[in-house]
Amino acid sequence: MKTINRVAMIVRPKEPFLAWARSLDADAPAAVAAAGDPCSVYLADAAEDETPEVVVARHYRAIFDEELTSWHTRTNDWPSSRTLARFHEWFDVCVVDVVLDLAEGLLVREEW
Repeated sequence: MKTINRVAMIVRPKEPFLAWARSLDADAPAAVAAAGDPCSVYLADAAEDETPEVVVARHYRAIFDEELTSWHTRTNDWPSSRTLARFHEWFDVCVVDVVLDLAEGLLVREEW
């Protein structure tokens, strides 16, 4: 299995994000429920000595904008304040430092 030299950030919406989505579209909670446990995964470069907090702080703006765009593309309806603090209020983020690529050397098990 190939290891890639990147970290993954798993991002899940929290209630403030869902409340914003509901304010634009009453069906938003149903769409989230239909998705199960909705999350997005972002890959990023990270130096070996970087903490997860530093990686998130470096990329939160792009992630915030992408998550908002995934629900509503009219930027005039987005929250005007998209700070790191608000990002943490609106999203859970888990940084994973071991990312394995299953595309190469995929194991095939006959009994499956």
